[in-house]
Amino acid sequence: MRRSSLRRAAQDLGTTKDCREEPDQCHYQINYADGTTSLGVLLLDKFSLPTGSARNIAFGCPEKVPVDGILGLGRGSVDLVSQLKHSGAVSKNVIGHCLSSKGGGYLFIGEENVPSSHVTWVPMAPTTPSQATLHLGRNPIGTKPFKAIFDSGSTYTYLPENLHAQLVSALKASLIKSSLNWCLILILDCIYAGKDLTFQNCARPPERIQGHGNACFGILELPGYDLFVIGGISMQEQLVIHDNEKGRLAWMPSPCDKMPMSKAAIISHI
Repeated sequence: MRRSSLRRAAQDLGTTKDCREEPDQCHYQINYADGTTSLGVLLLDKFSLPTGSARNIAFGCPEKVPVDGILGLGRGSVDLVSQLKHSGAVSKNVIGHCLSSKGGGYLFIGEENVPSSHVTWVPMAPTTPSQATLHLGRNPIGTKPFKAIFDSGSTYTYLPENLHAQLVSALKASLIKSSLNWCLILILDCIYAGKDLTFQNCARPPERIQGHGNACFGILELPGYDLFVIGGISMQEQLVIHDNEKGRLAWMPSPCDKMPMSKAAIISHI
């Protein structure tokens, strides 16, 4: 899914080079916001489209990465969608994804499936992450703004260590007199209010999360980084749209286990 780089490489590749001979190999390294790193070489391969056509797309071939792969949907010039647009496969650099709490979901590329109403649009920062503050109800957590990014490639949501500790302390204090077992997960329809990110108590029956009735938090510490990473767990049952053409982000509640009828050039289950 979409991965947000914490630091860009020293040089933006722009268009891919002709790396066919071993001396001309193009090496890459990407550092992600959750602390993981991917490094290896670039290769060109055919990317087949539902229309039956194919495009030459540059892929990263990583070394020693114990996963099936990462789909690059960031805002760099060599991410998948930018390359598809450059080749004429899609007309707009727009990505939408919907992650189901039951597992799976769907992904589309292009503007054909963007809803015309009932969505919350916010501007993207052009280069660095936006400044935001965190609230529990109406009470602010922490005293200074922090950087926040959306990263569907991260399973969980992460907070800086000191902010995470303050949030946990505030939650414990607010639940002392409560007999309810709540699963406290930050979800998109609970977080945006004007220029602030707002965390509210979003009740979820524990038995729907774990068979043993355990409550879960869903927000972890991010040691060493002063950054708030809003991960996939916070995007469940939300259609999230990254409009890189207009520099804006949107979301709306949606049943993500049902893929809509689509005119998009590229739409797929995930």
